[in-house]
Amino acid sequence: MPVHLLPAAQSQRPVDYEPEPSGSLPNRRQFLMGVAALGATPLGIPSRDDVELPKASPNSGWYAMVSDIHIAANVEHRVFHNNMANHFKAVVADILAEKEAPRGVIIAGDLAVWDGQTGDYKTLLKLLEPLRAAEIPIHMALGNHDHRERFREALPLDTLLADHQISAVEGTGIRFILLDSLDKVAQTPGKLGQAQLEWLAKDLDDHAKVPTVLIVHHHPNFVHWSTVPGLKDAESLMKVITPRNQVKAVFFGHTHSFHIHNEAGIYLINLPAVGYSLDHRSRLGYCRFRPKGHLAESTLRSVDGSEWPHGKRFLHLRDG
Repeated sequence: MPVHLLPAAQSQRPVDYEPEPSGSLPNRRQFLMGVAALGATPLGIPSRDDVELPKASPNSGWYAMVSDIHIAANVEHRVFHNNMANHFKAVVADILAEKEAPRGVIIAGDLAVWDGQTGDYKTLLKLLEPLRAAEIPIHMALGNHDHRERFREALPLDTLLADHQISAVEGTGIRFILLDSLDKVAQTPGKLGQAQLEWLAKDLDDHAKVPTVLIVHHHPNFVHWSTVPGLKDAESLMKVITPRNQVKAVFFGHTHSFHIHNEAGIYLINLPAVGYSLDHRSRLGYCRFRPKGHLAESTLRSVDGSEWPHGKRFLHLRDG
């Protein structure tokens, strides 16, 4: 059963790319009052009842890939002088400003600011209202700054494995699997564990002919661009997915920096952070991902709504 917040009806040579740093919905009036209370109107969220929000279309071909939003209960909370709530509201506004609404918004973990307090998730729900009002499905994975039980209390969503928060999303000719790498709350390394890896292997074998993209919060610990502890059992994950050619890419966050690396024909895509930079140089934003058969278009967008220089990439997905 997919985990989402929505309107409920619904082999190459290795390549590296590093850019230069530089429940029920409220009615429209109730929704806009809530948005105004959060200060979202200046960021481009409609403030009139007669303004139509974009609606996700079954034929829509792109997905908003977001990570490390780090929302705190208090919308004024800052880290390194960054207001994470304002950054996330700007990303939401940029998503909604696109004429063609995305098929879904996928958030790759670290939803909360530090240790996943209940208030963090309540504020996150409020910040998600513009997307929900536009009937855009929202799918979320957990990171090391999340708390699984508190997340489930605030968002009682289905999962495909009881001890982890896992979901599968059927997209336009592609399937997304959101994995759960939360090991210990507020401790940096992540882990999938044997049970989750066995589940993944079986699920992939059950959907062997469907092109698949994985989303997990932690970066594989063997990547060269980060010394931050990442996914402890990354090698085990690669052993599962490398021989299964339907797996085309793995999106992750955690490092708060953007990189693309090709490992055994599988694209490893490190999403930028939305909330704040760890090195005070990396740009903040999200990725628009548009799969097109054996080709995918990846476009980076900044929190200010601009496209990154050289931010558009065409990924040649492996056959299978």
